[in-house]
Amino acid sequence: MAEDVLEAREKAGELVVPPDEWSLRLEEEALRVMREWVPLAQFVPDEVYQARFLIRHDDLAAGRFDKALSFTAFTE
Repeated sequence: MAEDVLEAREKAGELVVPPDEWSLRLEEEALRVMREWVPLAQFVPDEVYQARFLIRHDDLAAGRFDKALSFTAFTE
């Protein structure tokens, strides 16, 4: 998620990330995402596939579950 957000911000012209700073900026973005979002559920049915449901803290507090996002990841 952090990599997608960082790439989108760069593509939109919000920021320019020099290649030698990409890892640092990605780590900063990952920390920002972790502060903003909370996991609702995570499924790891096997070693290759994972699925997560995330929601922002304020949406969870307000019961706005329609604002939750789902993410899938493949490790291979």
